[in-house]
Amino acid sequence: MQYSLIDRLWEGTQMLKNLKFINLSHCQCLKETPDFTMVPNLEKLILQSCMSLIEVHPSISTLTNLVLLNLNGCKELKILASSIRMKSLKTLDLSGCSSLEMFPEISEVMKELSWLNLSGTKIKELPSSINYLLGLSYLDLKDCKEIKSLPSSIWQLKDLTYVTLSGCTKFEVFPSIEENMEGLRQLHLDGTSIKELSPSIERLQGLEVLNLRDCRSLVHLPDTLCNLAHLVDLNHCGCTNLYQLPINLRI
Repeated sequence: MQYSLIDRLWEGTQMLKNLKFINLSHCQCLKETPDFTMVPNLEKLILQSCMSLIEVHPSISTLTNLVLLNLNGCKELKILASSIRMKSLKTLDLSGCSSLEMFPEISEVMKELSWLNLSGTKIKELPSSINYLLGLSYLDLKDCKEIKSLPSSIWQLKDLTYVTLSGCTKFEVFPSIEENMEGLRQLHLDGTSIKELSPSIERLQGLEVLNLRDCRSLVHLPDTLCNLAHLVDLNHCGCTNLYQLPINLRI
């Protein structure tokens, strides 16, 4: 039913136990999703570029067999759900949902979710319950222009390998890292408004790439940066207020 003029899939609740895949991508007239309560075995839901979609029915959070949820490019989407607990979800794509201001609370452990893309949304913060995403490895917050900080609980996600906040122009405070993280390989903070990095950056023991390009408010880098034995790429081009690198830094 891709590219159709459908404005809704069904009304009320429908018993569809065998339905596993819904693809309504590019359905420009779709304004809302149906009640998913009686679709317990749905595994893939693709609503990419449904430009009129404003709200996803709250029952989405009850889909415990859902593996993929793609809402990429739903520019009018304002509400996903107040909370989610989709224990089988592996991929959640909300990139380009430029009206989405809030990411839902995570009400119970979701250890399967490994890929989360929130780039280009209007979210102001991530919930502290982000630490329930135990299997998260890829987090994309690129061009989230309203986000100012990250919850410290994010450092409890030991499977994280890639985090980007590129172009988050209001992002000012990078959270202190309370315990060692060996898995994070790439951290992209280019184009943010951070003024400094915490000395606790040394706890990102596996970090290979640190991108600080065009961080024009950055004035200081901690000496502990020298303790990152695996760091091979430090991009500080365009950091116009950064006058000195740590003396013992070797890259």
